[in-house]
Amino acid sequence: MRRQWWCAAAVAGSLAIMQLSGASAQAGTAAPALPTFGEPVFGVVVDPQKIHYDLLPPAVVKACGYSGKGYFDKNQTTWVFAHVRRDHVDYYIVLSENLTQDSDSFGNAMAVRQTGCDIEPVDTLIGGWVPPKGYGDVHTTGVLPGLKAPWVLNDPKVPGNFHYELRSPEEEAQLRDLIRDGYARSVRAWGSEAAFKQQLCGRGDYIDLPVLSEERARVCGK
Repeated sequence: MRRQWWCAAAVAGSLAIMQLSGASAQAGTAAPALPTFGEPVFGVVVDPQKIHYDLLPPAVVKACGYSGKGYFDKNQTTWVFAHVRRDHVDYYIVLSENLTQDSDSFGNAMAVRQTGCDIEPVDTLIGGWVPPKGYGDVHTTGVLPGLKAPWVLNDPKVPGNFHYELRSPEEEAQLRDLIRDGYARSVRAWGSEAAFKQQLCGRGDYIDLPVLSEERARVCGK
């Protein structure tokens, strides 16, 4: 799974926050600021004071509820890092933060329909593998990739490292479209394709995440 990439991003972000906090304290201007975070599609570290993504529409926040009965706290800031609409279902990759949180943010994947919202950790969504024997005649619609999918051990010699197999060509297409939309949104947020590719293409490989690795290779050429 990709949690190791997020942890590395979180460490880098935490160090940046500590440096900024120290500088602010010395200057006597400790203004509150949202912490840096690992962007939830590719794991690139983002400073939300400098790099701006779209906010999740209020209608979606309202439809999916607030803390206690839903997924969002009214005091959070929630950004959209990918959005694809298929078969009357809106699929999102989002990440939320607030000024008082005491833990890292990793992001969630969502399927929003008229009857409600499905949600899962984004590393579940990103962790899908194309089945080695193909999909056969299986087809799915309106399914959040990875949600309730059976997990498979990557390597019997490495316990605890799992992935799920994508269940249909439609599910694979949804995952790839979300990653590609995530790339397009990051290019806009960083101001140019060259600026974001400089952050993305210098990273190491995404271990055990073949679809994400393929999509990065598509834009980075390696």
